[in-house]
Amino acid sequence: MNVLRAATRGLLRQSVVHPFRVRPIPSTSRLAHTPAPGTGRNKKKGSNLQARNEQIPYRVVRVVDSETSRLGDEWVALSDILATIKRKEYYVELVAEYPEPVVKVIKSSVVYNKMRARAERQKVKREEKEVQMSWAISSADLTRKLEKVRKELEAGNRVDLVYTPKSGQPKPTPAQVKNQAAEMVKALEDVGEEWQPRTSTKTTLVMHFQGHNEPSASKDAGSSHKARWEEKEKKKIERREKELLRQNRYPKQPQLPTSSAS
Repeated sequence: MNVLRAATRGLLRQSVVHPFRVRPIPSTSRLAHTPAPGTGRNKKKGSNLQARNEQIPYRVVRVVDSETSRLGDEWVALSDILATIKRKEYYVELVAEYPEPVVKVIKSSVVYNKMRARAERQKVKREEKEVQMSWAISSADLTRKLEKVRKELEAGNRVDLVYTPKSGQPKPTPAQVKNQAAEMVKALEDVGEEWQPRTSTKTTLVMHFQGHNEPSASKDAGSSHKARWEEKEKKKIERREKELLRQNRYPKQPQLPTSSAS
């Protein structure tokens, strides 16, 4: 009888396996505080990555924290996770399969906002401006033009600074060209930087600056709407002035009463 019991216990130990793996579950202490595996490295053709909710083909999973990106210590039943979330606001997505399945609870509005922001950034293009400078520019003109350049760079646009000599002015030396370029970089470093190599000749220099900020879609849209409204109002005023001018030039003649036949 004792031999039979021992054999039965051995068979039971062999039949108890992990629900989605044949090998025994290893210790989770090593993965307790490590980031969840990235989807790019684990994604393969025909894999189940990015499967959502009931489409995830595992009954037991590990959960990565949405805020800290840290992997949880415990195995959790997928059905329990799905039962606790609000389906209209959240969904569960499979982000890794190997060496073990990992899921993440994602808020739908966060994903939507990211996609919308990305689409707006792709739609809005940087405007390109050109500002002419001379080697003997006065301090007043330099201050005025730098204000204009700074405004464009703060809006996320690109500005080409073009240095050319005026007639009668001495040609700049290589040292003067180098020093002037360094001064411009220093003066604009808080709002922009050079995004292309400089182009120069013996007498000219072109510096290509780009703003640190991304161009704003909402700002552009607001400016465009305001410009359309101003143009519309301007046309209304012009039509009214033309109508008044026409009325003053060709006043209507009063109509005489018609006599009734006796």
